[in-house]
Amino acid sequence: MAACSILRRAPFTSIDSICRSPLLFSSAARYARITPRATQHSLGRRQFSITCTISMATKSHFLDTSGEADPVWIHTEPYSRRPQFKPITEDVKTDACVIGSGIAGISVSYELVQRGVKVVMLEARDILSGESGRTSGHLSSGIDSGFVELASKRGQDGAQLAVDSHTYAINRVGEISKELGIECEYRQLPGYDISQYERGQDGHEDDVKDFKEEVKKMNELGIKASYQEGFAIRGWDGKVDQRDVVTYPGQATFHPTKYILGVLKWLTEQPNFQCYTRSRVMSVEEK
Repeated sequence: MAACSILRRAPFTSIDSICRSPLLFSSAARYARITPRATQHSLGRRQFSITCTISMATKSHFLDTSGEADPVWIHTEPYSRRPQFKPITEDVKTDACVIGSGIAGISVSYELVQRGVKVVMLEARDILSGESGRTSGHLSSGIDSGFVELASKRGQDGAQLAVDSHTYAINRVGEISKELGIECEYRQLPGYDISQYERGQDGHEDDVKDFKEEVKKMNELGIKASYQEGFAIRGWDGKVDQRDVVTYPGQATFHPTKYILGVLKWLTEQPNFQCYTRSRVMSVEEK
């Protein structure tokens, strides 16, 4: 099992030069050096050094969210309900250090802690202040570039790995929310791809051609997608005629902040988990 030594450093310094928006920070930050030391294993002995600053930021909006406007989710799960953690102020030893408190960091922490690994999670601002707190709440196995293009670049095995991992992730959110009793409005439902062009425009037929190729490739990879000519998404009553869609089942939607905060609540109840906020990681070095 790897071991991490997280060492606090006392000096103060201005962080204006390392901030995109220096006005969002105070003029001082404390430095902390995190030095994970790995024990002997099959890959040999490895040592890492992670340096972070502890922000004394006072602009509350920046600490709450990365966007200019508030995300829609706070209407039912306001910032005031989010747990508060302190910056790192003392030396800490741990098995694993997770950087970031979004859905990736929370999910990795959950899987590790559940397996008995001691975890320290570091967050640059406050909990859930990044893009996970602003996401659309869609859990989809679709990818922007499409599986035809992915298979051409990474091969059929690479495309299959992407499908399997996306499908696992969709189902895993449902499993965890059920296991922990998190009411996050998780439900499975079909997903749709539509053309960005109206029927009759030149680009529409090109998109339909791509749709049919994509459906064929998804079927090869185990996604039960289908092309439906003339299909209109329920509820769409606009004047733009965007009928003709790709439909694929087994997608999902959820309330992302309710889910993430629910998992975090479970984590904070575990003896092998610690979280420090306003502790920005500045560098990671392997020694």
